[in-house]
Amino acid sequence: MDRSVSSVAPVRMEAHVTTLPETGSVCAQPCPLGKYGINCSKDCSCRNGGLCDHVTGRCHCAAGFSGRRCQEDCPVGTYGPQCNQRCECQNGAKCHHINGACLCETGFKGPNCQERFCPPGLYGLICDKYCPCNTTNTVR
Repeated sequence: MDRSVSSVAPVRMEAHVTTLPETGSVCAQPCPLGKYGINCSKDCSCRNGGLCDHVTGRCHCAAGFSGRRCQEDCPVGTYGPQCNQRCECQNGAKCHHINGACLCETGFKGPNCQERFCPPGLYGLICDKYCPCNTTNTVR
């Protein structure tokens, strides 16, 4: 009996799985974006730009997101890929979960919101109002 390779060409199935005679299925290429599993028959459930593994369906989150399905922003105080960067915002500023930019509270400015917007003794949108405080009774 001749045991050479069959002259039958491998059959390519629609779902990126190639069936070879007497050997079973062999992965030929990754599934299309948004699909995973055998015959690429399962839909990925990743959110916020997360990519799913074409075999397991496990989500790999985009920068700024976490959770099993990338459904959550990074925890407060962190940002970036895998939420592994620490925010350096000051004076009550919030940190953007993707790029770490500080969103300053009213009255503060600077990359980390470390500077007061108005000079000492002034306040208002254009720093045109004088503080009514008695400086001798004010804690500095």
